[in-house]
Amino acid sequence: MAQFVVQLHRHPGTPWGFRLQGGRDFSSQLSVKKSHTLIQEEEEEENDEEEEEKEVWEEEEQGQEQEEEEEDEKKEKKKNPSTNSSLP
Repeated sequence: MAQFVVQLHRHPGTPWGFRLQGGRDFSSQLSVKKSHTLIQEEEEEENDEEEEEKEVWEEEEQGQEQEEEEEDEKKEKKKNPSTNSSLP
């Protein structure tokens, strides 16, 4: 029977990205299954950040549009004073 020594190193707090199952203790073949890669995780984080930035930008844009509409209304009121004012 062949013996292998495998040493793995990773940064603290990062997922391994695979799952080991079986082995001698379980009287079954050792299998390695890919569960999640660091690249996939980074891409998901980037997508989340882009979505957040897009939402903030849209909110700012809506706020600017609302301010512009309010300014236009004020200008319109100055140009056309209310016709409901009482005449002497």
